[in-house]
Amino acid sequence: MRRALLLFAALGLPACFRDPAPGSVSGMDPSRWSRAYGPAGDGAEMSSRGRLVSRASGYFTVATTNSLGAGLEDGLTLTLSADGALERASTLGGAAQDYFWSADGTSDGGLVAVGGTHSFSDPDGDLWVVRRDAAGVLLWQRAFGGAEGEHGAAVRATPDGGCVVAGHSASFLGATSPWLLRLDAAGGIVWQKRYSLGEVWGMEASSDGGFVVFVNKGNADIWLFKVDADGDALWGVDLELAAGHEYLHGALPTSDGGLLLFGKHGVSPPNYDAWVVKLKADGTIAWQFAYGDGGWEEAVGAVEEPAGGYVVAASRFDGAQWDGWLLRLDAAGGIASQATYGGPNVDQFEHLRRAPDGGLLCQGVTASFGTGMTGNVPDLWILKFNAAGDCPLTPVPTSVVPYATAAALAAAPPLVDDTLVAGMNTTAVDTPASVSVDTKP
Repeated sequence: MRRALLLFAALGLPACFRDPAPGSVSGMDPSRWSRAYGPAGDGAEMSSRGRLVSRASGYFTVATTNSLGAGLEDGLTLTLSADGALERASTLGGAAQDYFWSADGTSDGGLVAVGGTHSFSDPDGDLWVVRRDAAGVLLWQRAFGGAEGEHGAAVRATPDGGCVVAGHSASFLGATSPWLLRLDAAGGIVWQKRYSLGEVWGMEASSDGGFVVFVNKGNADIWLFKVDADGDALWGVDLELAAGHEYLHGALPTSDGGLLLFGKHGVSPPNYDAWVVKLKADGTIAWQFAYGDGGWEEAVGAVEEPAGGYVVAASRFDGAQWDGWLLRLDAAGGIASQATYGGPNVDQFEHLRRAPDGGLLCQGVTASFGTGMTGNVPDLWILKFNAAGDCPLTPVPTSVVPYATAAALAAAPPLVDDTLVAGMNTTAVDTPASVSVDTKP
């Protein structure tokens, strides 16, 4: 959740908001737009770690703010129209730290979000799940955890109205373990299991009803495992390079039954290159490349192109400033086109998804637009591309050349145990939030 904010701090930029100038919130072309969303008032921080979720007439997204709501941090939910105009904003939280990390659309057109709460649990925090209907109205909220700390990293809705939640817990082995729970439509537990050791960074649903979970283990090692619809383990593999540090930010199930993994790789951190690995349906590696030129690049999202190939969203620091970076790859990982998007200050992509009209939606943070125009401070940022690849910002071409990496896969099946944690209802109040919107251009 705090990755982007830590990068702002590392560059010596103030972590606060200034009073924003009012921006247009209507009349935009729904096929291409750029909007920044920031709380009004000083002393705020925004993290965009949530996912954009389509709804009948627009989108939901979730974020975290420390200036709006009841406590140190609160989960923020935005309901947007098809052109990004703000229809509704609300915070949810208590007196301590509460946050959203991921979200997904539900079968009834609503939203399920996951993160963590410290306001309604022990001080170490519990995994927190929040459910809203198609209008954004709060349906239920529940916390899950044991005697130690828990964190919710990913959630995927299921056809029955429930969801599968992936996170990690320190309550079972005296060390952090991946933890999965399947919930019904009312938030009741269907099953819950923990798997070996490590911290979950994400999860994706597979076409056969199962789920692939990716875990960053100690010493920057990467572990992936797959479970079926009942949480039973099907396989597990370690993905390792002989030298360097690797981190995964996501995994995209591909039309050939394989996976496209994306994250970052670095031999001499803090310099990282964006890293993409294509796995075949049989679990072997088809190709793997790093994309960078000595600065800091990391891949944060990917979609598959209908005609073949992939679009990868990344953030790129060229030695002077951060920008959002979009790479179009062919089916073998070669670069077909590449360009950065942003303004004079720090701008980063943190999520990518396909829009219902065939275009692209990039979500991240910006200090160049909205509130950030009066100071190097982050607002939540969404940039919409139309189906032809155009957006309101001028792309800046880059000329990075990919290079092959030599990661190897090794079988690493998870150890699986049932857990017996009981969920509890939480009592956070859904509070309307004052969010300013700035439109560019």
